[in-house]
Amino acid sequence: MIPFGILKTQSFFSVNQMLINDGYIETDCTERKSDISDRLFLCEYTLYNKDGGIVDRVYHAEYLDNSSKPFHDFAANKDEWLTAAEAEKFPMYSCFPEFLNGLTTLYYSVDDDFCEYAVCSEPENTVILAICKDKSSYYLLRCDENFDVLVNSEFKSVEDCKQEAERIYDTYIQWVRK
Repeated sequence: MIPFGILKTQSFFSVNQMLINDGYIETDCTERKSDISDRLFLCEYTLYNKDGGIVDRVYHAEYLDNSSKPFHDFAANKDEWLTAAEAEKFPMYSCFPEFLNGLTTLYYSVDDDFCEYAVCSEPENTVILAICKDKSSYYLLRCDENFDVLVNSEFKSVEDCKQEAERIYDTYIQWVRK
């Protein structure tokens, strides 16, 4: 278990590597409501014992501002590490639609403007990715800034959707659990 004070003195990349090296697993990223910014994303890092019990949880908080801009133009103006107790003070929130094309949204991308990463022919205005589900299948959706679906592809699992997105865009994608 890493002493929490160390997290506050290092860069995000140093802490991320330190946590991974110590056995923490980046589990989920969620959007939360915040009084100090327009949007807040909390990414959870969890350390488990050999029996699968939780030993420790820490969160990387990224605060985003500028509600007058489109979804994909938010800029991070602050980030910090939080304890589980600090993170739990922020209620769940998401401006992302619960349904897209009649499908239930499970995850959506934190990153934006995917047209710059595309290694295949993609619509130029793909800025948001989503993973959705119906009764039997999972779908990777490419959306514009208004959440209009431009392309959707069917898969057998969430993991297949995530792998395909990273293959198409040739970059790591941070997913937010809806």
